Amino acid sequence: MDAAGKGDLILREVTGPGGEDRLVSTLQRVFPSAAPDKLLALLSKPKPFVLIKDINETQAQRLMEMLQTQGATLEFVPSGRKSVSPPTPPSAPLPESPLLQNPAPPSPHAPPQPPPPSEPAFAPQPPDAQTQTAQPVVKPTPRRLALKFNGSAGEYFRIWIVNIALTVVTLGIYGAWAKVRTRRYFYTNTFLDGQPFDYLAKPSALLKGYLVVGGALIVMNISNRISPLTGYIISAVAWSLVPFLLYKAHRFKAKNSAYRNIRFHFSGTPTGAYKAYGFIPLAILLSLVVALPVLLIGQDNIEVGAVSSMVVGGIAILSGLLLAASFPYFAFLQRRYLHDNFSYGKTASAFSGAGRRFYGIYVKASLMMLGVGIGGGLLTAIAMPLLIGLRGEGGGPMTLTLAFGIGLIFYAIFGMMFLLVQQYIYATTFNYSWDNTRIGPISFKVSLEAKGLAWIRLTNVLAIVLSLGFLVPWAKIRRARYILPRTTVILPGDMDVFEAAMDYTDGAAGDTAADFFDWDIGW
Repeated sequence: MDAAGKGDLILREVTGPGGEDRLVSTLQRVFPSAAPDKLLALLSKPKPFVLIKDINETQAQRLMEMLQTQGATLEFVPSGRKSVSPPTPPSAPLPESPLLQNPAPPSPHAPPQPPPPSEPAFAPQPPDAQTQTAQPVVKPTPRRLALKFNGSAGEYFRIWIVNIALTVVTLGIYGAWAKVRTRRYFYTNTFLDGQPFDYLAKPSALLKGYLVVGGALIVMNISNRISPLTGYIISAVAWSLVPFLLYKAHRFKAKNSAYRNIRFHFSGTPTGAYKAYGFIPLAILLSLVVALPVLLIGQDNIEVGAVSSMVVGGIAILSGLLLAASFPYFAFLQRRYLHDNFSYGKTASAFSGAGRRFYGIYVKASLMMLGVGIGGGLLTAIAMPLLIGLRGEGGGPMTLTLAFGIGLIFYAIFGMMFLLVQQYIYATTFNYSWDNTRIGPISFKVSLEAKGLAWIRLTNVLAIVLSLGFLVPWAKIRRARYILPRTTVILPGDMDVFEAAMDYTDGAAGDTAADFFDWDIGW
């Protein structure tokens, strides 16, 4: 038989967690008669090896496109040609696979015959009549799909103003419905590959969360008024629950976010949350434990009180230095906790970032602020003698006005530089985290810029203040339009290979607390 158009399909490697399991699931759909356990044993063999012998080139290309989305690297080698990839050393030639058979049922009178070892596991279909020449198959070029946001300020303003009015009229009860309407608007106006995202939470779940968080705050307020010591204890307990609430917030937001009718999931643990988020509450708790006895002792003795104030001040300084030195590492842990524990359906994410990159970002930001401080100090040293000289010459009110103007300019410059540094940290950590995140075969490329974010933040604040708050919808839409299109999803195939996972149930108390205290949890 003429071998033109035929060749061997070689499996070179499988990347990503659970890669062999994903390939087994795909191959079973293509070859229903293949046993899963034998497929898994086959795919676990040392690679590279011949997956299918004497397969038609067109069929091989279709199969390659399906398997490459699951993290497989394959190569089609036409009959009579050498591999186009770097060859395996002669001492370790490509092993041929004793692949599974799918023969016709034997006669009941004939003795069973073992399958020939050289036959392929999956018998290819007859060759395509139009295939005349055999050429090496080139891997398909990955698709780069940017997120698109179609929301408009006018449309969102109508939702926003109704939400505020009904929330006020119902004494806050409608806030749960308002939150769902707002999130659903932003989700359903965010598109990837022509398909929108969806937000599936029920307002009743958020309302229960509001009641839990509101009740806890009322108890804390009453306890502080009755007994400061009891208030300190309750506050310490509340702070110790912050990581657990953030863990619950991640799970709630993930399970209620969906794309193409497949939900996201979050598989992090409370222990991981305490490792990532527990440092700041722990530092506050330890400071309270150490400082509280010292303050209580100094209440009845002035001399002891002065000493205790110095001790508390020293504790505060040491806590601040410790917090500053370790903050980049805990910022890295928080990003890793999110990016390494969510999944789309059954496909889990993987994060490959390193903590040293976060230290580099924060060190650069600190040097930027130090430069601003030194520059501001030099300008102050130059301006103050001039102002003092003018006042000595009888400058009067004009001198005071000039001093106030210079002070206002300094304040504005420091504010803008602080905003720039803040947005630099946000943009670089956000870009780095997503650039080092994968969901199965999917990768990401984000290109936020600190200058663009700072300009949007500054002008949004000015617009909101000058409009007495009525431009809040415009500001939110404007920020979404900047961030989302700069987020690119790199997809080697299509989204049909993803499967939905089992659902789970979670309360909304953590999500409500995160919204109430404006905790940024990355969703």
